Amino acid sequence: MIYIDSCLIQSADEEDEQYDGCSCSLNDTCAECSCSNRFGINYNSLNCLNINKTGPVFECNSECRCSFELCQNRVSQKDDQCNNVEIISTPNKGSGVISRKSILHPGTYIGEYVGEVLSENEAHRRILATENYEHNYLLLYNEHQSGKIIKTFIDARYYGNWTRFINHSCNPNLHIVPIRIDQPTPPRLAFFTLREVQDNEELSYTYGTMIDEKHSKPCHCSSSSCTGFMPYQQTD
Repeated sequence: MIYIDSCLIQSADEEDEQYDGCSCSLNDTCAECSCSNRFGINYNSLNCLNINKTGPVFECNSECRCSFELCQNRVSQKDDQCNNVEIISTPNKGSGVISRKSILHPGTYIGEYVGEVLSENEAHRRILATENYEHNYLLLYNEHQSGKIIKTFIDARYYGNWTRFINHSCNPNLHIVPIRIDQPTPPRLAFFTLREVQDNEELSYTYGTMIDEKHSKPCHCSSSSCTGFMPYQQTD
């Protein structure tokens, strides 16, 4: 794997608009600016995702006049938890990621799932080509917008970062939140905590919503609510 800090996009959508920036001054925190308040305030005073947040997350962008250091609406653009995590070997799941210190506040930003952003056709081609591999690093995220399903495919097999090693759990402590900054697509797929995380606790999220014995692999998450099978996202 080649380590990268941001996603590699095969081809940009030329029809995507550049979002307008806020007019905050360099001394503003952007706690309630036009970007952060577009669909409700995104983050609280602790820089954690608001627990009541239900709408899309728009962070300040390259057109904004605010200071990157003082802005409170650029959480996913700042440092992640890479210095506070450790990649480990697990008995039944291959590699995994643990937090080396406790994370007290729900909504804490953990990191972004990065890799190659693929078209749907290329994603299907790679799924067929790698179906016999033990590990699959192709993440599909489905968003429901105005009766439509918006699909984002990110493959971290060849290019990625440490988040590719985060395992599934039927009782996860993380979830994925799509974040938009400059343009509508592709969104950044960011991990945030769902609850307090203890030191040396393994980080995890749910791999999908679909479960069947034909397509699902055995699950080894060992949680009390384990379904016995790994869920997946339906690609069709």
